[in-house]
Amino acid sequence: MHVGIVGRIVVGLMLAGTAWAADDPLAAPGAADLLRAAAAQVEAGDVDAARATLSTVLKVDLSAEAAPAGDPEQAVALYREGDDALKAGDIALARKKFEDALAVAGDPRAQEFILSALQSVAVVGQPAGDLQGVRALQGKLPDLSTGSTLVFFFEPWCPHCQRELPELQKRLATLEARGIAVVGLTRLTRDGTDKDVKLLVRQGGVKYPLGVESGEIADRFAVEGIPAAAVVQDGVIVWRGHPQQLGDAALDRFATR
Repeated sequence: MHVGIVGRIVVGLMLAGTAWAADDPLAAPGAADLLRAAAAQVEAGDVDAARATLSTVLKVDLSAEAAPAGDPEQAVALYREGDDALKAGDIALARKKFEDALAVAGDPRAQEFILSALQSVAVVGQPAGDLQGVRALQGKLPDLSTGSTLVFFFEPWCPHCQRELPELQKRLATLEARGIAVVGLTRLTRDGTDKDVKLLVRQGGVKYPLGVESGEIADRFAVEGIPAAAVVQDGVIVWRGHPQQLGDAALDRFATR
């Protein structure tokens, strides 16, 4: 593991901490303080110290010497199983498969990729907050505290987002039939403008509400890469992933009608 991976492990565990069962290591007294210490060690570039601190928290040996050689094929298979679980809306199973994949990945780049998926699902079960402070670009912004809402994170300069904006519009009737509202949020990074968004809206025939946020909501939903999506139900994040991972089975789980 290099410094980036250790750092992301710290962040992921801190995000997931409140969701662990009482008999899990993160629930132990002092675990939160140790995670903060590990985060400080990562920031200072002391990877060995961070490994030692994380080993204390998790009660496993994370030293470089103890790192497994890895099984790339098994890691890929486990990740795909986690991806399938995510598409079905089974977050607990997805998290378990991603954790198993991380354990056998070996390659640092593969670990980074899997950790990104783990960080995403770690926010499931956390409060979604509200959309106060979001500047509406189009339509009426939904109330996240009630019902089900699909939150779509995008940026106008992102080619994948440019494709997903109209694709989501194509699914709008299906989502609304299930009682699931939709909202798209952008931070307008890289000098993006309202005009850029409105051009995409016209080109893609996008009708659902859109808004500009400061980045606080993206941080709350652990959004690092875009496009990204989440489902909020009665004020709680119940699903998090890439828009294409949100399958019909998952939508059925979150339908309100």
